[in-house]
Amino acid sequence: MPVAGLALRGAQVLSTVVVLGVSVSLIKDQDSERTVPAALSYAAFVGGVGLLGAIIGITSNWVDMLQGIIMGGIDVLMAIFNLAGGVVLAYKLRGITCSSGEELNLREMRKNELLNGGCVVFRGNQVCAYGGDPGKMQSRCKQNEADAAFMFIGFIVLAACLVITFLQTRRK
Repeated sequence: MPVAGLALRGAQVLSTVVVLGVSVSLIKDQDSERTVPAALSYAAFVGGVGLLGAIIGITSNWVDMLQGIIMGGIDVLMAIFNLAGGVVLAYKLRGITCSSGEELNLREMRKNELLNGGCVVFRGNQVCAYGGDPGKMQSRCKQNEADAAFMFIGFIVLAACLVITFLQTRRK
């Protein structure tokens, strides 16, 4: 079982590094004068905490105290964080097709806080950082989709880790 556990922890590290990297990239790309959407901040949190959880999970292979219920609790918490983050991003992207250049789709992208780079009201009009740049919004859309997908992958990996932890605990 340790080899399977280490392989799953490696997959967990990979998914959390991708989530953290993409989320931070999206946050840094946000216009500095505008607020960062809470969903992006949460996604970065999930990536950072998930990486810490993965490191603890890898360490648990050699530290008996971390095995069993403690690691199971950490994995459950990380799984909930990943699932919640993936659902939130997917929900916020609902109805938008990242590769579509149709005007109705672009209008929805301009209204989406994850894609428009942030908006301010200037002389009575709402002005968004990337509202006039369909390519940039499509790129941000694909990044957000990838972020959500890797959070769902992280959830699946953590569910498998929980199964392995449960099986190892039953053997002892």
